[in-house]
Amino acid sequence: MKNLSVADTAIELRKINTSLSNKAIAKWAITVTKVDPEAWSFPGDGQISESWNPDAVLAEITLPVLLMQASPDMGAALSDSEATRADDLLTNGRYVKWDDVGHGMHHAEPERFVQLVNAFFVQILRKLAKA
Repeated sequence: MKNLSVADTAIELRKINTSLSNKAIAKWAITVTKVDPEAWSFPGDGQISESWNPDAVLAEITLPVLLMQASPDMGAALSDSEATRADDLLTNGRYVKWDDVGHGMHHAEPERFVQLVNAFFVQILRKLAKA
């Protein structure tokens, strides 16, 4: 979405998420256009794969992780095999898949998103209190 106007960005975002309100799309478009354009180009230019081994990184994470996967058919950032692989490598992870939303799960289902994140944090706090 590099170098697009706010209006053109909103059009592209609408293609990604058809369930959001026009107001939500407009806010999202403003946010996206304020981001440094280089933030959008780095992951796709191949440089990241030259120096980053995601399997090694995930295997080293010992803190609690909440991995939420959206539906691959609706624009998820991770495929089923990538999410399963990440879940297998995370030693202290909780994996949740939402089959009914795309990548913008926090926009599409904000109450459910907040409820899940809050429940995850409550679980962590309970474990810490017992330790």
